[in-house]
Amino acid sequence: MKTKRTRTKQVRRKRLQPIGLDSSNGASYIGVSEAMMRKMRSDGSGPPYKKIGRKVIYLRKDLQRWLENQ
Repeated sequence: MKTKRTRTKQVRRKRLQPIGLDSSNGASYIGVSEAMMRKMRSDGSGPPYKKIGRKVIYLRKDLQRWLENQ
């Protein structure tokens, strides 16, 4: 007796880019060091950021806009 094999449908998932980036990834995105990102955040010259608890988050659209205005 043969068993019937069923084919499972393979789903290709598009890898989504995160909307929010932490300090390390945000710094890499704009091409500066994490220390420079902290300095710009403290003196107000850097890109806008959000705080969630103790974590600093940079929105990708804000980083892109900040880069375009530099």
